[in-house]
Amino acid sequence: MANYPERESFLEELENNAEGIINEVVAFESRHEEYANTMELTKYYNKKNTIGSVVGWNQIRFFCQEMPFLKFMEKHNLTPSSDNPTQEEFQQFKAEYKKLYDEVFPKTAQIIKDFYEAYKGKVTNISIYKLKPDTVIPVHTNYDPHMYRCHMGLVVPEGDVGMMVEGERRSWEVGKFFAFDSMRPHTVWNKTPHSRYVLSVDCYRTTDRYEDVVAVHQALVDLRMKESKFSLGLSGGRSQLSTEAKKKYASQYE
Repeated sequence: MANYPERESFLEELENNAEGIINEVVAFESRHEEYANTMELTKYYNKKNTIGSVVGWNQIRFFCQEMPFLKFMEKHNLTPSSDNPTQEEFQQFKAEYKKLYDEVFPKTAQIIKDFYEAYKGKVTNISIYKLKPDTVIPVHTNYDPHMYRCHMGLVVPEGDVGMMVEGERRSWEVGKFFAFDSMRPHTVWNKTPHSRYVLSVDCYRTTDRYEDVVAVHQALVDLRMKESKFSLGLSGGRSQLSTEAKKKYASQYE
């Protein structure tokens, strides 16, 4: 049985501020071509896992492994194109990425910062995920035994867009969170002519030995970073499913 609730009560703070986030997402989508170069930096660039080749999936990160995203990248001397950039290369990346915070999502960035500071120690990663039209993330599993993922719909186009978790269809509701276990086989698709946006928050699982959960999770992050800095310490798409499992849990588009 999953040791997490369907939705954490503290996520209501983000739900209560959803309108401000949604307004910025909608405004951005209407002029996203202006930021085409910046969005290249938000692609899923860990090519060593099973979903690294997906095109049309952007991850606008605000917090990563309990750190502001750009501080995390600076700590590990990392950019999307290099795991050992020069200082000049890193500063160029940082300046370009900051456009998203300063020009596109200033209110969102402040809402998320305030939320994180209020609930520090309960969440690990906070991102906006964009799924472009005609994009499919094939069925895969993660290895996150100490956390679970929560999605809040920001822009959910009408039509065939959704996800399945272990064969169960899940649909996003604008302004509302739901939780799921990313260790279970899951797949996502967008077969509409419009982009889908969600706010993703990774939360620690509830347990009586909370300090141990955090410590083990951090140990896994450190191990993944040693294996590949491009992983960002995340486990996404690492597990190989059997042919039978893929057939059982894949969407009709795979």
